Amino acid sequence: MQLNCPAVNVNENEILYKKDGTKESIALPMSNQNEWKAFRNEVLEQLGLNENYLSNADKNRIFHISIANKTGTSDQSFAHYNI
Repeated sequence: MQLNCPAVNVNENEILYKKDGTKESIALPMSNQNEWKAFRNEVLEQLGLNENYLSNADKNRIFHISIANKTGTSDQSFAHYNI
């Protein structure tokens, strides 16, 4: 499987913060969202899947890099952010 991963370009002028119950996390959104969505769709296509495979949250995913959370464990970071 040959894939061309987009560049990791973050929007350093926008910080995503989310708190829900005991979870609290900070992330930076990718500035090239459309490239990451196209990459995700390419991966799905190569696996013989399409966007119907995705949950509504994943269809509207904000691609990001988590940079901090309260405990430092990955299960305390969020997979989905809203802008």
